[in-house]
Amino acid sequence: MPLILLESDSVRLTLNPALGAGVARLDLSGPDGDWTPLWRPVTEPITSFNDLACYTLAPWSNRIENARFEWQGECHELLADWPDGTAIHGCVKDRPWRILDRSPISARFGYDAALDPSPGFPFPFKVTARYEIEGPRLAIDLDLTNTDSARTMPAGLGLHPYFQRRLWNDEDDVRLTLPVRSRYAAPRMLPLSPPDDDAICTALRLGTRLSGVLLDDCFLGSLDGARIDYPASGITVRLGASPAFTHTVLYTGRGMPEQPPFFCLEPVTMANNGFNLAGRGWHDGVIPLAPGERMHARFTLDVERRMR
Repeated sequence: MPLILLESDSVRLTLNPALGAGVARLDLSGPDGDWTPLWRPVTEPITSFNDLACYTLAPWSNRIENARFEWQGECHELLADWPDGTAIHGCVKDRPWRILDRSPISARFGYDAALDPSPGFPFPFKVTARYEIEGPRLAIDLDLTNTDSARTMPAGLGLHPYFQRRLWNDEDDVRLTLPVRSRYAAPRMLPLSPPDDDAICTALRLGTRLSGVLLDDCFLGSLDGARIDYPASGITVRLGASPAFTHTVLYTGRGMPEQPPFFCLEPVTMANNGFNLAGRGWHDGVIPLAPGERMHARFTLDVERRMR
């Protein structure tokens, strides 16, 4: 299945329908007219969803502990697809999606679990992802529908982009301002207690440079209104999120011998391991979707260029 290219005069998006309808590249036009990646570009050959620049998380986000959960009195097993024994990042991230429609600046893709011989989730569902480029803006719309005729399903959505730490100037010292409310204590990326406001949250709300900051954490609070500054390149990226994105995951390299050249800033609708937190009052964010019911989430990214 060929890649799909959407392009404006300042932003170029390359999509891979065969691998989760994920993003292969998100590039900005540089000062010399060259295209420079804003998101970590894929390296060939692509062997995994984890090689992508961004992918969709559905019908859950992040990890489900021990790849199992209980819902309305019934225990369900998932595929343990991460070295820690969890089921990670949903089950559509590496599936082929259908192209539903497209234009020079937009494309919409669909996945139907009922048509997949190994859907990886005990409830039937459909999910669509629509990408649109307009000038310096990227908008991504996600829709998740419960197609079961009788059962209510637990549901979550998210996106997993990998932001570059530097653009066209190697002197960039990226700065993140993130309006989160509180952070889950989660040593293994699995929450152990309700979220709490702490010094890390305060630093993110005020704006902090990411060099030397080692995190892999889930926060209560949307990234709506967040900004990423690349001071040497003269670029500010402003992020928006619809109300469904109640949580944020931030990865800056915790657990690695040195900081990678990227960081992950993920809008999500639920906490890590949310299906197993449901009912504890921990702001799990899990949405009970009744038969035929749909949930929607929108993420936007606007690129601002400072005059030099």
